[in-house]
Amino acid sequence: MARVRLSLCLNAGPKQGQTQAAVAVLPEGAQLAQIAANKLRLKKKDAARLRLFVWGSGLELPTDASLSGLLRDDDAVAVSLGEPYAGPRAKPSSGGASSAAAREGGDLRIRRWSARSEAFAVVEWEEASAMNRCLGRMSTLLEHPTKCAAESGRIVSVEEQQSLPSNQYEGHNLYAETFLAFEALASASAPRSGGGGEADEGVREGGASPDAECAAAPPAAAFGHGELTPAESAFLARWRANGAPAVVISYVSGAAATLQHELCHARYALEPAYREACDAAWAAHAAAMHKWMQALGYHCSRHADEFGAYLLTEPPSFWRGRLTPEEVLRLRHSFPSAVPPFTMNAD
Repeated sequence: MARVRLSLCLNAGPKQGQTQAAVAVLPEGAQLAQIAANKLRLKKKDAARLRLFVWGSGLELPTDASLSGLLRDDDAVAVSLGEPYAGPRAKPSSGGASSAAAREGGDLRIRRWSARSEAFAVVEWEEASAMNRCLGRMSTLLEHPTKCAAESGRIVSVEEQQSLPSNQYEGHNLYAETFLAFEALASASAPRSGGGGEADEGVREGGASPDAECAAAPPAAAFGHGELTPAESAFLARWRANGAPAVVISYVSGAAATLQHELCHARYALEPAYREACDAAWAAHAAAMHKWMQALGYHCSRHADEFGAYLLTEPPSFWRGRLTPEEVLRLRHSFPSAVPPFTMNAD
């Protein structure tokens, strides 16, 4: 791995943007953070709050993962003691590779990217609006009842996204398959040829098994709708720079209840015993709750996963009589206990 020649500057204060040191380092976040702390003679408490940004764009660099593709020779790296990026920003352009788009996306407002395992990461965001600019359309593609990939075969426009529930989320659960499908759909410039029409915007009624239609639902003919925004491209570049984990959950800083809910989704994806318990619990209640779960904003392919997450994180009053407190308690006891990396305090 080739070293990158960089200059270090301060993100804020009287010497903001002025070169304090020149270094040649491997593109690794932990090494760059340590060198920056040493070169700037930071105290231990300041080093613990250290954040790194590409000066001129505001792109935040992970301090716990590879920086390959995010840095180039002669970049200036701004060292922050916990404050947001305070320097100038480059104007976004319409083209370029994913690494360039990451620069143009500016500060993603990610407070921490925590790798719980090679397959699983937890992302803490400073604010919901920044998180949803990056991830809202991806969540719509994953789980919206009528606009997800299984129903529409396209991604919604940025304008349409503004009126959808995922534009107001405080957390997201997303997967490598979601990211790759989103990129493929965004890069497609014309509808796919073939039969089929637009997906029915209404909620389809099932027979004896309300979720059975999910397995056979073909994508509609529409394929491709708009392009990746700079914010979306920046996040996908960050995902790849952090090893492209199979499962990524996100939450807004301070939203502990949301984090708890999203950790349940990670368990469903990665822990077979938990997934089996979810599927069994949902199978026993699908007929009665199928319409309600769709009204909450979820495609039927997401019902078992969401049902389990709500069971374990919401009070009995959430169910409004659909489940009694005794039933909620009994179902909770049917789930295996959470262990690292699925517990809230496991880094």
